[in-house]
Amino acid sequence: RPENRFYRPARLLVGMLDHERALTPATLAAVRTHLSTSAQDPVLSTAASALVLALWNRALRDGPQSPAAEQLLELATSKVGPDCCIALLAQLRGRGGPDVGTLLAELLRAALSLHHGETFRRRLVDVLHGVDRGALKFVERRVAEFSAPGVVVLVQRAGRDSPASALAVVQMALRAGALDVKEAALRALAAFPSDATFAFLRRASGAEGDDKAALVLSAQKLNELSLFKLEKAAVEALGASRHPGAVPTLVELLQRVKLVGGAAYDRMRAPAARALSVNATADARSALDEGKRSRNRAVRVACGSQS
Repeated sequence: RPENRFYRPARLLVGMLDHERALTPATLAAVRTHLSTSAQDPVLSTAASALVLALWNRALRDGPQSPAAEQLLELATSKVGPDCCIALLAQLRGRGGPDVGTLLAELLRAALSLHHGETFRRRLVDVLHGVDRGALKFVERRVAEFSAPGVVVLVQRAGRDSPASALAVVQMALRAGALDVKEAALRALAAFPSDATFAFLRRASGAEGDDKAALVLSAQKLNELSLFKLEKAAVEALGASRHPGAVPTLVELLQRVKLVGGAAYDRMRAPAARALSVNATADARSALDEGKRSRNRAVRVACGSQS
């Protein structure tokens, strides 16, 4: 039978991964070839799942710098990476500990550095929710090392537990040096509205001053333009929440005035008005209508008035 041409060598390779004292390049090459072949035929998925689990177990046994671990990460960034990751994670239920968490973080970071598809990310959030929470904590502590799409996945996964868990992951992600990672983390909070989320986004938006925003955003060393981009991302998250609890901060950002040096306030009016439009709750629509009748021309213009 044609499938036996795959199953029999796959069983042999599983045994070799388990028993070889030192993995040879030929063994790893055969594993890579077999897993690439399996992606072309769903009938082979069972054997492929067993093979990728055997590679994971060997990487876990030999350590994160081992040839098996390197092969696992190379596999994660290949064309078959998404399917292999999902197949592997589905078999890790109940497995915990720091070694599992460390290797899992490396695997996810590698896969999400290249594979950004929405379907893959949704599947990943679903399957990660079944992984041991202790292992996931090790991954979350390293969230600042992930790409922007990776941060979004980890925030969405944490949000399955609670909005507070999502907020905690975002706060860790904001330690990242990359601006796009910080922005992605803030925008991901839109899906998890709560009083604590809105209080955090209020500070991050600059409503309580740029100094406080820079502090909560871990952005004290960023220039003025970069800080504005992060504050704007927080404002957009308030709008995208589509929740009335976000409206008071957006109204404040839209309406606030300063007798001297109010250019920074004016700069945030248009983003605040757009966020109110996206929010689209009754309170948000009312605030926009009121803004169009404001005595302040900058407010009227931000809300879409022609005069």
